[in-house]
Amino acid sequence: MRIKSDDLKYPILIGYPTENGKQLAVWCPYCVRYHYHGNVEGHRLAHCKREKSPYNKTGYIIKKADNNQMKFKNSSTRSIDNAIMREEGRNL
Repeated sequence: MRIKSDDLKYPILIGYPTENGKQLAVWCPYCVRYHYHGNVEGHRLAHCKREKSPYNKTGYIIKKADNNQMKFKNSSTRSIDNAIMREEGRNL
C-alpha cells in the first residue's frame, strides 16, 4: 500500500490476515486486544471499547503486513501473536 500525504494525519496500524484470509487483525494498544476488519487496506473506523481511545476520533489506516512481518515459527492459532512478537524482535 502506498501511503498518501493526506493519510499521514491518521495512525497507521499493521494488519495481519486471519487464518481464513477474510479479515485483517490489528492490535489496539488502548483496548489491549485485536480489532478485526475486512481484508482491505486503508482508513477504518475504530472498534475501540475504551471511550478515551484517540482512535475513536480519528480512526486509523490499516497497512497489510509485509513478508518480513509475517515470518513466524508455526501456523498454530496463535500465528498473529507470533507475528507480533517476531516484529518486536522477540523469539518464541
